[in-house]
Amino acid sequence: MISETEEERYLVIVDDSEEDAELTTRVLKSGKLITSVVHFSDGAAALDYFFSASFRRPPILMLLDLDMPKVGGLEVLRKIKQDELKKHIPIVIMSSCGDDNVVRESYSLGVNGFVRKHVQFERFKQEMLCVGDFWLRTNYYPGNHNLTDQ
Repeated sequence: MISETEEERYLVIVDDSEEDAELTTRVLKSGKLITSVVHFSDGAAALDYFFSASFRRPPILMLLDLDMPKVGGLEVLRKIKQDELKKHIPIVIMSSCGDDNVVRESYSLGVNGFVRKHVQFERFKQEMLCVGDFWLRTNYYPGNHNLTDQ
């Protein structure tokens, strides 16, 4: 499941939709924005990884769905952002939810971005490329060497 190397940048997708995770992975890889993707199909599995002894280094980005079995996205967000060693991980919520209260709560918990998933393939693809271009190529933070540095 976890297949990144010590040097390789990796992206985490936490989404119970295999189809959405696969599509996102294909779009970002075809855009040459990332090569290593780790997918968790529920929030509990993601938290198990992030808070396990085997967790060595943070991903460059986490794409997080809201509605998942076992542990929902807001709880994953809350736990990651409350941890001193993990709170700097950029997290973007990818959800079909358009409830302003949920969006406000996400930002109050520390989410870095909120993107609505679209069902129309071309629009979804363009949004994933925009998200990927910013967070994987343009954004820079300590310890993150983006694609323009390589």
